[in-house]
Amino acid sequence: MIRVLLADGSEQIVANLSRSLAGVSELVVCGTAGDGEHAIQEALHLRPDVAVVDASLPGMDGIQVTEMLAQFVPDAGVIITSLEGETDLIRRAMLAGAREVLRKPFRGDDLVSAIQGVHAFQERKRANNPPPPAASALETVAGGGRAAAAPATPVGNGRLFTVLAGKGGVGKTVVATNLAVALARGDSQRVALLDLSLQFGDVAALLNIHSPRTIADLAAHDAVADREVVRTTSRHTIFARFSTISG
Repeated sequence: MIRVLLADGSEQIVANLSRSLAGVSELVVCGTAGDGEHAIQEALHLRPDVAVVDASLPGMDGIQVTEMLAQFVPDAGVIITSLEGETDLIRRAMLAGAREVLRKPFRGDDLVSAIQGVHAFQERKRANNPPPPAASALETVAGGGRAAAAPATPVGNGRLFTVLAGKGGVGKTVVATNLAVALARGDSQRVALLDLSLQFGDVAALLNIHSPRTIADLAAHDAVADREVVRTTSRHTIFARFSTISG
């Protein structure tokens, strides 16, 4: 069962959203809120799986609420809803920690799909980042006293290649792109190509890839590019999967 918190300044919208979710057996509305402060209080008390938060909440707006939830209720995935669809709003929402942005008006099916997707992401994130073992699960040091934690499981070996030059226009992008493609074709492991010219990088153009996302999307994951984030966002070409590139 996915527990959902609805936060919107309009009681009518909250009622409409509740009705949209009522017919889905795996979803339950565990609480509602009409302003930012109440939304945070309800989230701290109810610990929902997903919070659907309007960007224009009275008091603390939806972006501020999202920042608070990301800090104090990190297991709750946040969906921002808004009448606006500007890139700046989406960027600020993702930076605050939101997992999805829905532009009003949206269909009930779109909301259900977004909730299910955000919840699935949160589940994968928890599975890949388990909490520290409890004291009872630690190995007791001989002679009593403090316990020693088992060593962390190694993530695996990887190779890092850096292509750089003292000036622009000398072919760094061409060399780096061809190197990445060659490695991907000759190796069974995945290859990630990261263009650190964040504002003017043209790797996507060179590979004929349209990316709807930017480096700001990593910030939505606390700027930590762990395996799950890389795997998920690679579908959106933040990290290109070169095994699918031909030509």
